[in-house]
Amino acid sequence: MVPPEIRIRVLGPVQVAGADMVLGPKQRLLLGALVLKPGGMPADTLAELLWRDDAAPENPRAALQIHVSKLRRLLATVGASVRYQGDGYTLVIDRRHLDVGRFETLADEGSAALASDPSRASALLSAALSLWSGPPLGGLADDTPLRADALRLSDARLAALQGRIEADLAIGHHASVIAELRHLTREHGFHEVFWRQFILALYRSGRAGEALVAFDEARTLLADELGADPSPELQRLHQRILQQDPTLSDIPRAAAATEPRATRPPDPASLAVLPFEVMGSRDGATLLAIGLHTDLLTELSRIRELTVISRHSAMKYDGSDAPLERIARELGVAMVLTGSIQASGRRFRLSVQLVDACVGIHRWAESYDHELSTHNLLAVQHDLASDIAAALSRSLAPAAASTTDSMEAYRLVAEGRMQFDRKTEKGLAAAVELFQRAVVVDPAYGLAWVGLADSLAMTADYGYGDRETLLSAAESAVVRALALMPGAAEVHPSLGLIAEGRNDAPAALAEYAKAIRLRPAHADAHSWHAWMCLTLGDAEQALASARRSVELNPLSAEAVSNLALSLLAVGHPEPALAEARRSDALSPGYTTAAYYAGLALYDLGRYEESVAVLEPLATAMAGELTTPWAGMSPDAALAIAQLASGDHPAALATLGTIDSGAYPVEAGLVHAALGEPTSTYELFASRTPTGYGAAMLFHHHFRDIWAKLDDESRLVALAGHVARSWNAEP
Repeated sequence: MVPPEIRIRVLGPVQVAGADMVLGPKQRLLLGALVLKPGGMPADTLAELLWRDDAAPENPRAALQIHVSKLRRLLATVGASVRYQGDGYTLVIDRRHLDVGRFETLADEGSAALASDPSRASALLSAALSLWSGPPLGGLADDTPLRADALRLSDARLAALQGRIEADLAIGHHASVIAELRHLTREHGFHEVFWRQFILALYRSGRAGEALVAFDEARTLLADELGADPSPELQRLHQRILQQDPTLSDIPRAAAATEPRATRPPDPASLAVLPFEVMGSRDGATLLAIGLHTDLLTELSRIRELTVISRHSAMKYDGSDAPLERIARELGVAMVLTGSIQASGRRFRLSVQLVDACVGIHRWAESYDHELSTHNLLAVQHDLASDIAAALSRSLAPAAASTTDSMEAYRLVAEGRMQFDRKTEKGLAAAVELFQRAVVVDPAYGLAWVGLADSLAMTADYGYGDRETLLSAAESAVVRALALMPGAAEVHPSLGLIAEGRNDAPAALAEYAKAIRLRPAHADAHSWHAWMCLTLGDAEQALASARRSVELNPLSAEAVSNLALSLLAVGHPEPALAEARRSDALSPGYTTAAYYAGLALYDLGRYEESVAVLEPLATAMAGELTTPWAGMSPDAALAIAQLASGDHPAALATLGTIDSGAYPVEAGLVHAALGEPTSTYELFASRTPTGYGAAMLFHHHFRDIWAKLDDESRLVALAGHVARSWNAEP
């Protein structure tokens, strides 16, 4: 059974699925309150909540009604409403469509399965934890009467996390949870459950000495901070380790739950090439179509990774108007290639498209124009077959073998990957939702857990939620993926993304390189390898990795944007601008692409155009960070472009909006552009860790401004600080 779609989220920033209307802080707080109080809240209490920090309006209830009215219009788009009854308001929605409702259900089911089926418990609790993207209500409940409800949910999350790790230990996944537990014991040092799990995981991984050291750390922390001894349970575990108790290494066995499965989906690398349709005049084109179809099948059959349906089987669909999904089902394939030929004079046009018929998604399309002659007809046919075969091979290469028997899980994962590739806030939120549904449908589907880990980690990477909560959920998902897919290339990019989130660039690069060694055609691994190289200032290697990624996945907005940035980094702004615009066309609303376009226009000396592109990205204009991964780098770029275009007052105004405490490199670079080196060096001396935006500015952008700075010792110190911010050597 497919889980219902989540329509309202409060386990993190308050969101309504697919909402085009932007919710203001008061409307988010209002909606969050109604979700946390399913029995409703009195109107006066809601009014006090909304205006607790502000001067109350003259008529609070009337003002509240205005907010409720706006909220009702938005909620109507997702089948929910706000009802006025008694003297208060109540949210009307099936709780299965709330992330908090889904979380509670999955957490309860996971906890109940812990003793009898730890493998299923781990899957359920991991799915529950993946629903979190930050503190409840995005922190809006702090210092309000809703704080107790928010704390209750946070405690429930910690309990689910403890239960999931307990399940992983019960099924023998000791080594895979050590890094996560090491972090949890630092973040929640007084939670002795995490210390017990950490010590046990170390011991069962053959690291008894480290387990004893961890116990000493826990004992010292509790004594210094609380004046207390470890709990009797933790002390008993310590004694059993000292005595090398043989029963301590025993792993409980539990029978795996079995569930009926749907029809197994076809191999993703299976293909049928349907006869090409002849458009317009049939003179010559019919023979060309027949010959090309035959040659193409021959060429494709040489690709070992592909399973190609014979011409005889495909020919029975010549002229058929049957849906591609039915044709694919009858032939037992995942992919269908269709095409049409039109001849005109001495030229012809071939249009082909590759369709994933299982999910109804167009994977690849291309058109070819060629000149015809009796002398080169056979050569043209062969060349076209080779070109299509090569393009088809690239399109299929990134796909991993299916590991699910559930067609529904397969569909959800395919759609999740499509949403993931958009890299917008909505796209990533949709991807998380789809992968969450997939792991509930089939908890043993490794690629679904990989997709969930990638989506959660990428959401954190782009700054679309609470980083720590998202990374913790991603780690939970990747633990499941590692257990289901040991040694698989697909897991290593997930680990790389999590390492990025921890600001560990060398570890991230190592994981991406490992994925590429295991699967050279892993497009995302090449793209993310390029990104980390850019972060560390290795522009040439970044360009090579970015080019390879785009070759493998030419329709990925993120891959194309990384190519644009790499071209900027090596000093080629003209092609960089073209790639940035192509990235924007591939994923409209992708602010990263617009930012790179603005930088390219600056490098081309087109300053007024640069200002026009960068202005909508500025925090002052948008009211929030528009490209969260970049922080206030777009604001700094705008100020510098405004100076270059001669608008000094506008540049000063933009500089005034930059938080120099949080973004010292960005603010310092603007001061350098203003000819104020003293202020620049003072800001550069800050030890605030540098994020992606500052690292990119330092390594790759505004060379004309950096050239004005001549204090080598301070620049060397800044270079060291930037490197160390990413756990790298200067």
